[in-house]
Amino acid sequence: MRQYNRSLVAGLTLVATLGGLLFGYDTAVISGAVSAIDANFIEPLNLSETARSSLSGWTVSSALFGCIIGAVIAGWVANRLGRKGGLLVAGALFLLSAVGSAYPELGIGPIGGMGPRALTPFIFYRILCGVGVGIASMLSPLYIAEIAPSQIRGRLVSFTNCRSCSACCWSISSTGR
Repeated sequence: MRQYNRSLVAGLTLVATLGGLLFGYDTAVISGAVSAIDANFIEPLNLSETARSSLSGWTVSSALFGCIIGAVIAGWVANRLGRKGGLLVAGALFLLSAVGSAYPELGIGPIGGMGPRALTPFIFYRILCGVGVGIASMLSPLYIAEIAPSQIRGRLVSFTNCRSCSACCWSISSTGR
């Protein structure tokens, strides 16, 4: 039986499962932002109740649409860049989408001054976040399986799901929603 560096394998596993952590956190934390999104972006548009509800639902769920896109392209990304490179792309998408979601007007208008017109770039950044989540969700378990010694591989791969669930619980407990 070959020896392996336990701390290196554990550290790489924890870093690789950050995608699951971010996915769980984003999924739960958006529920606390719905009322602010509605008040700042959707209600000023003076739409009918059905249109307001549909637009609010699309805004919140647009990240899941991005997840589908990310999962579909993850294989291609992994073939081109490798598992590690694909996870770096997912991390860059997470970073870009976090900044873009916080400041959707960045680069296209005065920050805080676009009002409801900032909804479209906000949705774009939510989709971008979803693409990163989809890529990370596909590649994280593969990367962990590649680096893990065979005797603990299953245990380490299961950390991806544990991090997603724990992030949801952490986010819900911290926001109260």
